[in-house]
Amino acid sequence: MDENIELTHLQKENEYLKKELETQKYNYKSLSSELGQSIFKCEDLDLENRKLKKEIEELKEEIEELKKFKEEVESSTSWKIKSVFK
Repeated sequence: MDENIELTHLQKENEYLKKELETQKYNYKSLSSELGQSIFKCEDLDLENRKLKKEIEELKEEIEELKKFKEEVESSTSWKIKSVFK
């Protein structure tokens, strides 16, 4: 009789552990999926960041060119003449 009780107890414990294992597998799969999505998002953000840095550098170069052009225009004789008539 004690053997039956112990066997029943072990069977219940075995079922509990199987359910716990399934729960842990599901949690692992969910976390793996989230991690994968986070990695892809990080890569996308990194790519976007590189594009924005390149765009910033291009805009800085354009600003410098415009500053130089402005200086050339303001230092030219014709600019000075035009500004006198304004």
